[in-house]
Amino acid sequence: MALHLKFGREGEKAALDFLIEKGYMVLEVNYRLHPYEVDIIAMDGDWVVFVEVKTRQTDEYGHPIEFITGKKEQNLLKVADYYLQYKMPGREGRFDVITLFKREETFILEHFANAFTAIG
Repeated sequence: MALHLKFGREGEKAALDFLIEKGYMVLEVNYRLHPYEVDIIAMDGDWVVFVEVKTRQTDEYGHPIEFITGKKEQNLLKVADYYLQYKMPGREGRFDVITLFKREETFILEHFANAFTAIG
């Protein structure tokens, strides 16, 4: 496996562990609705939470959250619309972002609940 892919998987695993520790119930990991993907889908109380995980080696070129584009938000919204309509009808969703970057040998993790909203 390429080093950058392995590093990304490590970040996703750290994010998953964090959410489980916080009491989230994980429903899906790397959920695909071709050609889109959501890193984690989980329940937080009554909310269906669509989580984007951004892992970077460093924050030298900017905070990892800065790498989430409007296009990425639109793609997440498409998956969320489908998922809520067909798999969790009647539930409300929200979009969280978990960012990680390495400082020495540990990840610095930040959780942004309700990081962006659907505008429509």
